[in-house]
Amino acid sequence: MDSEKKARNMTVRGFLAKTNSKAATSASAFISQYRDYLTTGELAPLTAPIVAKVESGTLMPTPALAEIQNAVLTHMILLANKELEATEGKVIIPSKKVWKAKILDGRGNICVRIKENGEAEELDRSFEHASEADRWVDRNLVECGSDCHGEIDHATMNIHTIVLRQDAMARVFKAKKGPTIHHKSKTTATLGFGVKCSQDRASFSKG
Repeated sequence: MDSEKKARNMTVRGFLAKTNSKAATSASAFISQYRDYLTTGELAPLTAPIVAKVESGTLMPTPALAEIQNAVLTHMILLANKELEATEGKVIIPSKKVWKAKILDGRGNICVRIKENGEAEELDRSFEHASEADRWVDRNLVECGSDCHGEIDHATMNIHTIVLRQDAMARVFKAKKGPTIHHKSKTTATLGFGVKCSQDRASFSKG
């Protein structure tokens, strides 16, 4: 009974924190544990359809948990927008750049690059797509020291990738395959039109 009461009284922010905790290691067990909250609580309009897909077998638990996390985050942003509209008339546009990439040195510090105008720029960027983050990390690792590495994280999902410099260099400097050339035989034993040549013997009279 106490656990059910805690689940019903849990805040949206508190639930989002639980989705990123060790308790969410097993997506199936986590969704089952918080099923009542997901289907009857404040988030039900957004999360109940996701739970229904899991129970019908049309959606696996792990991607379902990722969809639940995104739904909760969107719900929190919309609530914040409404509060601002009521007080200041301002609206926050949710950022689509959910992939965070950075270049770190051997001591774990964010690397700094000096731009053409002399300004220092930290190698820490956000991207909308994972492929953009991958390419950015590879390009910047090539220009960094041998002890550098890259790290890519998702803003809401528990995804953390470490990119080694030697792997980035292998991708950037990958040798391109040249055109395929067919080398013709250089032998003169047979002519192109199929005529064979042989040496004739010549004799001359001494009279």
